[in-house]
Amino acid sequence: MAEPIKAILLQNFNKIVMGIKLMEPNHKLLFHPFIKNNLKAKYIGGLLCGEASYIVKYILETHDYNVKVIRRDLHYTDQTNDHCYLLINDYIIVDPTAKQFWQDERITDINCDYLRYVQYELDPFFVGKRIDLLNTLEQINNINRRVYGKSNFDNIWLWWDKGYEITHKFDMKTCMEDENYLQKKDDFYKVFIQDFKQLVLLR
Repeated sequence: MAEPIKAILLQNFNKIVMGIKLMEPNHKLLFHPFIKNNLKAKYIGGLLCGEASYIVKYILETHDYNVKVIRRDLHYTDQTNDHCYLLINDYIIVDPTAKQFWQDERITDINCDYLRYVQYELDPFFVGKRIDLLNTLEQINNINRRVYGKSNFDNIWLWWDKGYEITHKFDMKTCMEDENYLQKKDDFYKVFIQDFKQLVLLR
């Protein structure tokens, strides 16, 4: 099931990114600062998991997929960080912003082997079963360790461990199809849905 989903998301990649930009214009962590001319390679989606998941869920629902949204909270000494991703048929993980967790501040060169692997060799969005994710994380760890001697990502798998469902908050398909429902939403969503519909018509 993963390959058809990957194909749909790649076909709609530009639309997804443009939709994110409608929700969060000029977001500094959307793209990698070292990569300029390759849209898919420079995409990260840092701190944009909610926006990206909102749009990707809608895209997949238009292809008749049953999509849940899962939130994961990690608690630290003085703060709680959260992340959300999508789950299809309760076993296919779709994370449109997974690469934000695979960035390494030690990267100083666009020719870095680790950067080249994460940004160029991996798809912009992660799609796969849990074992596929664990295999990807193992490969990321191995390359990061080879390049830098010590990996920064030994516990990164925790972001996709357990979590709880928040699907009801991600209602873009209903907003797109039900004008009466949309009119009850905040102005932010009214403007975004109007702009996104125009974006769809133009493409």
